[in-house]
Amino acid sequence: MSKRMLCLAAPIMLLAGCSASEDSAAGGTGGASADDALAAIAAAEEAQQAAFNADDLDAATAVYTDDARFFDAGSAPVVGAEAIRAAFEGMMADANNAIELTRVSAWVANSGELAVTVSDYTLTYSGKDGEAQTVSGSNQTVWALQEDGSWKIASDHNGPTGDGEASGEASGAAEAPAAADGGNATGK
Repeated sequence: MSKRMLCLAAPIMLLAGCSASEDSAAGGTGGASADDALAAIAAAEEAQQAAFNADDLDAATAVYTDDARFFDAGSAPVVGAEAIRAAFEGMMADANNAIELTRVSAWVANSGELAVTVSDYTLTYSGKDGEAQTVSGSNQTVWALQEDGSWKIASDHNGPTGDGEASGEASGAAEAPAAADGGNATGK
């Protein structure tokens, strides 16, 4: 298994042990349903994408936990909210900087404390010649429920697909994991 595949599979394996379902266990999300949790996460994703595209560094990075990890294929992991903020600052300095995310799937662990989203992305940036370049890829994000009821990113994995097309469901990358107890995970 390649390092890239291992980085993308690790959060799935971690959450497989949590078991996932559409209805979260009582107490984990304060009694809220998995649908409510996924709606809150979708709103956070949309706000982050808008902030990133508007070069709003504070808002784009506010969704990371203090000890979050950001993985980009071919680069060393960026660890901690401050380091992620510094990395985003460099990206946002690029005049061609823009990202478009399309959610492929998502699910919430039965505990209601963790969730995973899988998205396809198109990132636009300045090439060496200064002209706009684009790369497509896949993103897998592990979200952690905070004490205040908000959701923040604990682990953010990104990687180009290498073929100019985002992977999506065709590659099977977006399939929800089977639960460790033999049950099936359900996703959106």
